[in-house]
Amino acid sequence: MIAIIISLFRIGVLMPKGLIILMKSMLKEGTNLCTLLLYSATKYKDRVALVQGEQQLTYEELYLLVLNQASCLLQQHHLKQGQKVAILSRNTVDFSVLMFALSRIGVDVVLLNPEISKTQLDRLSQKYAYDLLIFEHHELAKKFVLKGINYLLIHELKVNQRDLSLDRFVNPLAKVMSGQITVLTSGTTGEFKAVSRRQRFIDFLYPLSALVNKIALQRFKSIYIAVPFYHGFGLAAMIVSILLGTEIHIARGFDEKKAIRIIEQNHIQVVALVPSMLVRMLNASSSALKGVKRIVSGGAALSPSLIAETFQKVGSVLYNLYGTTEAGFCILATPKDLLQYPEALGKAIHGVALRLASLEDIGELEVKSKWSVRQGRSRWVKTGDLAYIDQTKLVFLKGRVDSMIVSGGENVYPLDLENVMSQHPQVYEVSVIGVPDISFGQRLKAFVVLKKGVSVSETELKDWLKARVARYQMPAQIVFLDELPLSSIGKVNTLLLSEKM
Repeated sequence: MIAIIISLFRIGVLMPKGLIILMKSMLKEGTNLCTLLLYSATKYKDRVALVQGEQQLTYEELYLLVLNQASCLLQQHHLKQGQKVAILSRNTVDFSVLMFALSRIGVDVVLLNPEISKTQLDRLSQKYAYDLLIFEHHELAKKFVLKGINYLLIHELKVNQRDLSLDRFVNPLAKVMSGQITVLTSGTTGEFKAVSRRQRFIDFLYPLSALVNKIALQRFKSIYIAVPFYHGFGLAAMIVSILLGTEIHIARGFDEKKAIRIIEQNHIQVVALVPSMLVRMLNASSSALKGVKRIVSGGAALSPSLIAETFQKVGSVLYNLYGTTEAGFCILATPKDLLQYPEALGKAIHGVALRLASLEDIGELEVKSKWSVRQGRSRWVKTGDLAYIDQTKLVFLKGRVDSMIVSGGENVYPLDLENVMSQHPQVYEVSVIGVPDISFGQRLKAFVVLKKGVSVSETELKDWLKARVARYQMPAQIVFLDELPLSSIGKVNTLLLSEKM
């Protein structure tokens, strides 16, 4: 609790002015995401909130647009509290306005990846009975024409900002409790799974205190969020940035050259991304990141070689965040942790309990916290990740539960081989999976992307590995690819890799 109080003082919420603004916001808005937005619109009134290309909104403008759109959704489209609305869109200013507006009227919001297939959306729509689908653009809607389901395009919901100042704006909307926001698991290793959260301020306190006390995000004025908002990491990054009054830069999709241009031209201080995005930006222009004060990575494991390259080319600015859709953000590694233990995920943040579902040293990591989504009657959330925890409470990832193989009677973890192979001077990226084997039951198979302009053979790589891994860890085969298949959030798509067998 002391850590939470310290963090709230640091961001001004517990200062007299901050407390007054917060109480007025709650009285005016109720308990939904707009409460947080009104707080920031009052405190940071003329500060820029969202930037996308030439388009930008101040915090006051963003709040007013959200209220106008909420009124439009109620009056013109007759949405009601408790209804379920799914959004299929990439990161845009319009998407951000829409998400807050839906929360303001108490609608349950479902954030869907616009790259899912028609069959997948069909199945989700039948299972969860959406009252309305909202698409980013017409071409996307044409791809997903579904019988019996109402849909709209985001641009049809645009409203003109009223010529009103925040000081004299009268909110005509009734106060409501926030509906749920639902995000899906990535679907790269299996079926999509929906996880819903009711956006309560108290749920942000422990994660917020870690981001403030450990990373000091409140010190910085600008952030580039490269991760999609329909992913839990991207959504959390946006909400925390709104609370801190940060200037948020977004792009509709990730392109390393565009990302570097945004960072350089706007002197971005904080970047939120997944490891594959960092790899591509370092490869394109590491000098562009030298002005960045914090690189916050999440969504996938950092390799020791990527950590070393970042420290060498950019400096001690890299932080690792670990969480799952169900557990939320729960583990943090600082630059000091990563420098000393590059294979570590980090340590549990305040308010999180960890355990291994095994009597062995390595087992499935389970998490318990006040903001995790309950699984049945248990407060313990199974992460699906194998890990071990050392005496200092550092957590080390060993891969997914379903990625471990048994080869010749030995437990073998693909991630261990990935970490070793990524340190080869000619290797740009690597991913390892398990494959059936007649003699050993299962063996490892490595997929490798080499750095530009170099060449190395499978035999040469295996010879290099012999002194570095155990015999049962040696890959049965190494396949060279031009690039690894990635999901829309930047994770390696292991299903597609398996198909390449």
